[in-house]
Amino acid sequence: MARQAEEVAVMARVCLERLGLLDTPAEVVLGGSVLAARDPYLHGLIEAAIGASAPLARVVVSALPPVAGAALAGLDLLGADGSARTRVRDHFRRSG
Repeated sequence: MARQAEEVAVMARVCLERLGLLDTPAEVVLGGSVLAARDPYLHGLIEAAIGASAPLARVVVSALPPVAGAALAGLDLLGADGSARTRVRDHFRRSG
């Protein structure tokens, strides 16, 4: 678990660094079934590792599965209205 936490933290650090957010309040959103399970030990390791390089970052777990993000991005590309985005979110909340 320690290795997985470190790998997640490295990916987060690189993203935050490239975006210039290491010293800025920002959310680091975790997704996927393993991370969404919110294992207290693994989550704690991830928070500690991210906090070491980005002390203002807040680790959160996505309420929606990763495929919802792809659907929402597709709607953005299509210029869909807010109601379509709401329907996608509602669908994945019910089926999650």
